[in-house]
Amino acid sequence: RGTTVVLVTHFMDEAEALSDRVAVMDRGRIVALGTPQGLVATHARSVRVLFTTDRADLSWLEAVPHVRRVVRRGPRVEIEGDGPVLALVAAALVERGITPADLRMEQPSLEDVFLALTGRGVLN
Repeated sequence: RGTTVVLVTHFMDEAEALSDRVAVMDRGRIVALGTPQGLVATHARSVRVLFTTDRADLSWLEAVPHVRRVVRRGPRVEIEGDGPVLALVAAALVERGITPADLRMEQPSLEDVFLALTGRGVLN
């Protein structure tokens, strides 16, 4: 038989790294239970594409296939999407002469699962 350890934490990255199974609780109720990978696959399917640019108008990015949302904070741009969104955004940027040196993609995490299931941040 294995050993069971109950870990209570607000640090989702810690739970994701240390746990074989995770219970997501909201206001004292279990709202999801499963492996970290399974919960992410089920509840947080979006990936984020991130880059910085000084170009002012990027509204056209919302028309790129697989892009769900574009958020601009100063020079930093965050795009939420799915599927081949990184390749499609990269191609659209190059097509318009924009070559950001820091273009990268972030996979969804257990933190994204918590936000999707509860509608609020862990520490709210």
